[in-house]
Amino acid sequence: MTARKEIIVSGGVFNTPQLLLLSGIGDPDELESLGITPRVNLPSVGKNMTDHVFLISAWETKANETFETYTTPDVLAENIEEWNQTRQGPLSWTLANQMAWVRLPEDDPIIQNYGDATVGPTCGHYQIIWVNGWAVVNATKPEGSWMSVATNLIASTARKCLFPFAPLVQPLIIFLGLDRWVINAKELGSI
Repeated sequence: MTARKEIIVSGGVFNTPQLLLLSGIGDPDELESLGITPRVNLPSVGKNMTDHVFLISAWETKANETFETYTTPDVLAENIEEWNQTRQGPLSWTLANQMAWVRLPEDDPIIQNYGDATVGPTCGHYQIIWVNGWAVVNATKPEGSWMSVATNLIASTARKCLFPFAPLVQPLIIFLGLDRWVINAKELGSI
């Protein structure tokens, strides 16, 4: 491979900093402690990555109008046919059709202690998404009809650091302030 000016290599949110660190681009002291020869002193590589908490809870319902009822084997073919013919019917609906963007009050102790992590005074801190069906990620759906509620932290104060796990890429997540509040509130059922 040749290039006249530069080559850009991207490995995604985790693998790009890992590639840079393993190539000697990062904090020289940290790199040397791992046996990596420092080439470029750039201490911020692999640090201060921001992500948001996304928590989903699900409840079994007695209602038979959840999304699962339209995707069972006995009616799915009929619903696909309706969609193909008319572009209407239950398969034209979205799974999540209600959501709220919620902002904490300015005098909330979380904002007073940790500051406002949003981009402005009218932006939400977290989002609540109601789902007419099973929406739990990476979990096998049990039998029955389900309703899910997702809480999505929009303004995260969490920071991730790839070091000292750089060769293994196992990020260390540090939850502070608003992140901890949302996790606790979700666990306690107050949101």
